[in-house]
Amino acid sequence: MTKALHLYQKCRSLTDKILSDLKALVEIETPTGHTEGILREQEILKTWFEEIGASVQILPFDGGANLIATLRGTGTKKLMLLAHADTVFEVGTLSRNPYRIEDGQVRGPGCIDCKGGIILGIYALKLLKEENYTDYDTITFVVNGDEETGSDASRDLIVSIAKQHDAAIVLEASKQNHGACVSRGGMGQATITVHGVACHACRYEKGANALEEMAHQILQLRTLSDPSRKTSVSCTVCQAGEVANAIPDLAVCKVDVRYQEQAEYDRVVQEARKFAAQPLVPGTTVHFQIKAHPAFPENPATEAMAAKLKSIYTEIHEPMEPVTSPGISDANYIYPVGTPVIDGLSFVGINSHSVTEQGEVASIPSHLYGLTRFLQEL
Repeated sequence: MTKALHLYQKCRSLTDKILSDLKALVEIETPTGHTEGILREQEILKTWFEEIGASVQILPFDGGANLIATLRGTGTKKLMLLAHADTVFEVGTLSRNPYRIEDGQVRGPGCIDCKGGIILGIYALKLLKEENYTDYDTITFVVNGDEETGSDASRDLIVSIAKQHDAAIVLEASKQNHGACVSRGGMGQATITVHGVACHACRYEKGANALEEMAHQILQLRTLSDPSRKTSVSCTVCQAGEVANAIPDLAVCKVDVRYQEQAEYDRVVQEARKFAAQPLVPGTTVHFQIKAHPAFPENPATEAMAAKLKSIYTEIHEPMEPVTSPGISDANYIYPVGTPVIDGLSFVGINSHSVTEQGEVASIPSHLYGLTRFLQEL
């Protein structure tokens, strides 16, 4: 029996255990900011990591906690694995969308985004231990507690650790055909605030309607999207007014900006600030604020990692077709520091952030094989 076949058969034999451990994580509800749930999950992960010989730190922050598990080897390379404990689903979602396996798909809140990635990463490390593989200096596994809202409490930690490592692997879900993610767009999270003058609705001329100005701002912003450059500007949440018979003096809108190129981000911000500086409703003022998350573009280092991964999948006669994604992950923060990074190395999953989130059970063994071998090759 070849080494590849031996390892792959081990991966196949672990599917039921992987699903059992995944069930344990999914049934802990961990929306971003839910300290109790996130800490509970991190404590379970701490036990699992310690069972494979890792030293573990849990670093609490307001609204959650980050976990750092470290394995020491006998080689020279320092590798970083990264996944996140938090989900977008509020407490109570599990009662409406429980963990289950249907038609070959595992379902439930966070099953692939990103609890499946956590589990797959842990089992890859278990396999390295079982194979007595120690030809690395350090493997550091970070489980972030607030990725879904931009990793504000975790970003500095992630960047600092990434700088100390030779390569990083982000364990978001893979696409079909073992599609690892080799680039991601950037994201801007903007807030538009309009201040006006309140008055009785029957005397509207004495006021300055903040909601009407916000409508103008929204209609202007939508013109900034450019599908040909994969740039989108989407107004997503808007709040104004308290009662139906009063002119609102305040309106607030959240805006999601997606882009592939820094020049496109700069263009959108420049134009949006022009709109804000020239309100169309007399008596109103507009403020535009934005927080940027950098793009993770196609680059030679990630392409080389993808080529290595592709060759690994040929060992079990399966394809690996790299993909790009418009969404962001913590890979977007690692890329700018110069550490080679690749994303999407968990098993195949679709429909994250929705009640139809699901992962392909049949893809688990090959992805576990691919990740384990990739750690060896790196």
